[in-house]
Amino acid sequence: MTRLLSVALLTPVLTAYLAQPARAQTPAVPRTYSFQGTASMMMPGMKVVVHRNGPRELIERILPAREGMWQEMHDRVLYDFEGHKVYSRDLVRNQCTVQRYESPYAPMFDPIGGSGEQIAELAKAPPRVLRRETVNGIPSRVVEQTFPDTKGRFRLWLEEKYGFTVRWDVLWPGKPPATQLEIAQLSYAPSPAALFVPPPDCTPIGGVATATGGHSETTVEAEVSAQVDLKTDRTSGAPAQAPTVTPVPATPGQITAVRLRLEPDHYAGPCPGKVKLVAEITTDGPGTVWYQIMAGAVSNSPEGRLKFSQAGTRTVTVQGGFNVTPAVQEAGMIAAMEDAAGQRGETVSADPVNYNIKCTARAGAPRPPLR
Repeated sequence: MTRLLSVALLTPVLTAYLAQPARAQTPAVPRTYSFQGTASMMMPGMKVVVHRNGPRELIERILPAREGMWQEMHDRVLYDFEGHKVYSRDLVRNQCTVQRYESPYAPMFDPIGGSGEQIAELAKAPPRVLRRETVNGIPSRVVEQTFPDTKGRFRLWLEEKYGFTVRWDVLWPGKPPATQLEIAQLSYAPSPAALFVPPPDCTPIGGVATATGGHSETTVEAEVSAQVDLKTDRTSGAPAQAPTVTPVPATPGQITAVRLRLEPDHYAGPCPGKVKLVAEITTDGPGTVWYQIMAGAVSNSPEGRLKFSQAGTRTVTVQGGFNVTPAVQEAGMIAAMEDAAGQRGETVSADPVNYNIKCTARAGAPRPPLR
């Protein structure tokens, strides 16, 4: 599951800027628009195409394969805000699901539709306004604010009339700007109605999705815990408790939950430091699960496979380290079932987790042990 444009990072800048008296009468953002852009919040180099006509929105995401890191990704996600449904079609594997959806906007990859919530969380201290600038034909104001307790900075290009983010950069001393998001070819004209017709062959899944997360229904009763060595792909461990006897279904299982957490869940102190990313994958039956953890600045993006002999939960632990406060303060995870031929099914995402890491002293300084 994903969140709108890393709200934990963007909100202090956006809300402070928009709280200025000159912005008090910011008009409501149009509900009909389209644009193309790039997004690197979770994976670098993703192309995004967005079409919204009132209560329906289509987001297409395209990510070329990167050897040793991830496979090709190409999907279309259709949101029906009035019908409270989201249709997700994987164009690589030709699979589609439909699920209940309860938010009035789409998450993460559309900075326009969700800007109302950002504007609503107004702050008092305004960031530094640098200048006015046009980005891809879009008149914008450039604002900047530093990360707390670090020398890193946000730089945002905010659309002049409506205040939504056109471009978002992260800057560190001695390094080139890292662009996290940029939109282009913006239009407020309606898109063709044919784009918003729901696919007829989508498989319904339980649970509810929202712009900030969601859940899928599960009836798993047994739990198994194991540690995975990412270098050898060997597993060890024993059941955390005597498992409840669960009949093995005749068909392969499905992923019912993917969770990600950090140990420790926050850190503030001298750097370098260390963190563990602990992932839990739950299935409702036997099968092979492929997974990838997107750890950003604190680790690479390791992937691997887990074999389930029955319904249950298994654990993957990744060691990570950091020398400075991470520029992107989130980690994510995706997983999918694989069949005997290695073909992957529907991708399931964990809710992203915030690192909550703040480096308060130079690298090499003494630091207390992590708990």
